[in-house]
Amino acid sequence: MKTSAHDTQQADQIWSMVRDYDFANTMASGERGMKAIAEAQEHFIARVATMNREIADFIDRRLTHDRETIQSLIACKTPQEAVAVWGKFLETVTHQYAREFGAIAGLNVDQAREAIKDAQHEIKETVKPLTAGGNNA
Repeated sequence: MKTSAHDTQQADQIWSMVRDYDFANTMASGERGMKAIAEAQEHFIARVATMNREIADFIDRRLTHDRETIQSLIACKTPQEAVAVWGKFLETVTHQYAREFGAIAGLNVDQAREAIKDAQHEIKETVKPLTAGGNNA
């Protein structure tokens, strides 16, 4: 197979690009990006644990209140006492769920902000070596 002058010139151009390419810079970029991703995953796991802890604590508080309400109902001597217990129960439940909804919404907002910061950090760390003029430091 014969190579033409054009083929040789193209091969020389490609070799020039490959030869002069800063692979160390690219590897540093990838390394920083992977480290940032690992950090983001750690933060994600911590956020999931925080959310799960909040939900588990809420369930525990609710079950405690339910048990207390059952004990109060058992102790009722009249229907009027039972209605009062149910009324107090419903009022407390409404407040507890409203508070919990606010707490979960607040956690979601905080976690979304943290996730955005993590993503920005990943991007910054990944492109940092590429925009530092070949300096891997």
